[in-house]
Amino acid sequence: MVPLAESIGYAEFALRLLTATLGGALIGIERERMQLTRARSRAGSIPGVRSLGLVSMYGCLTAVASTMIGGGSSLVLSIAFSSLTIGLALFLAVYMLTATPGRRAPGVTTIMVLLVAYMVGVLAGFGRLIEAASISVLSTLLLALKAPAVSLARAISYEELIAIMEVAVLALVVGPIVAAYSQLIPWIDVYRVYLFFLLVLTVSLVSYGAARIWGPRGLVYGAMLGSIANSEATIASVTRLLGSLPVEVEVRVRAVRLFTLLVAGVMQVRSTALAIASIALFAGPQELLKAPTLILLASTTVILVALTFDKGVKLSMPPVTIASPLSWYVAVKAALTYTALVSLAKLLELLEAPGLAYVPLVVLGGFVNATATILGVASTVSFIGVGYASTLALLAIASATLNKIVYSDRSSLGPEPYRVVVETSIAMSMVPAVLALAQWAMTAYNIVG
Repeated sequence: MVPLAESIGYAEFALRLLTATLGGALIGIERERMQLTRARSRAGSIPGVRSLGLVSMYGCLTAVASTMIGGGSSLVLSIAFSSLTIGLALFLAVYMLTATPGRRAPGVTTIMVLLVAYMVGVLAGFGRLIEAASISVLSTLLLALKAPAVSLARAISYEELIAIMEVAVLALVVGPIVAAYSQLIPWIDVYRVYLFFLLVLTVSLVSYGAARIWGPRGLVYGAMLGSIANSEATIASVTRLLGSLPVEVEVRVRAVRLFTLLVAGVMQVRSTALAIASIALFAGPQELLKAPTLILLASTTVILVALTFDKGVKLSMPPVTIASPLSWYVAVKAALTYTALVSLAKLLELLEAPGLAYVPLVVLGGFVNATATILGVASTVSFIGVGYASTLALLAIASATLNKIVYSDRSSLGPEPYRVVVETSIAMSMVPAVLALAQWAMTAYNIVG
């Protein structure tokens, strides 16, 4: 038999053994801490630092010894490893049978902790130190999350849990299936439509959770973060939530105005920043001097968003009570609207008239997806120029602001709050529209550049 020092080297052996022992001891620290919170009658009934450290050490020695015994034979290695593992299992079984009569029988968690500690040692013994350390840390974290998990389980309702699982199934199970077979329909990108539908549901669920935890302030946070991802999905979900609040019409009108300003404002900041970055990428940073309107829109909208966010946080509303975490009706309606707009844009693209189709394509494209439209416009900057590209980008932003009228949930809001959405969206769209006209004039008459 080859001596241990000559097989893997003493330094390597010591490192593996130390990693295994510390990995088991780390899990044991959490067990010791948990034991301090239990009654004295259970003291000593849970393996702690010493026990789990020794179990991991035994696992490490099992792996090292079986490697030495087996040499290069996988069969001998398997037999040796299995024998040493069975030996530990028999010892633990005999110990539990003889020790439990005077104390409470160990639970499933205790048995699983022993198995995990043993496998941490085995992985370290086979030289998989990173894997052993990772499992040790993750196991300790999972054990330490017991109290927060119990609190969460008590706080969350069964309906909310079902809603979370429904979104998870749509994202992780149905989503890949749709992605695999979406190319069977050539006219539109079915997967993109599905993603939009899923995003509306996700924003609705996140907004619901934020409102439930933080009240009206949570709605503001959810609206701002959601608008960064997709303002259309956000306005559909937020207006549905605002429409379900048991408040007077005046309060709802004030809230709807603030949230419409916030959603449209964040979208304009995001889209303008994308236009500026795209032009700088395709034409060079120095060319941004030919598009002062984009910089002006970005700076003014940032100020507007900051002021609106501050007012939204301070908005006086009663505690938010929402009937359901998800609204399938709103998601389906928004997805159908999105599909209709995408189909119309596709048709207009097929009927393109040279020299005349840019403006209607950009306006309709902004109505459907401002991000994709702006990226498409930026890619043409080399042959239409920075000035005209900036004009088209501003038109796309104005159009994307107007689409809040289409995607807002009119049936939940009621006539008066919905009218506020229409007025606010039109007012917000006028700013990039006027700047687009100014940019066109400056470019046509060579005032800039």
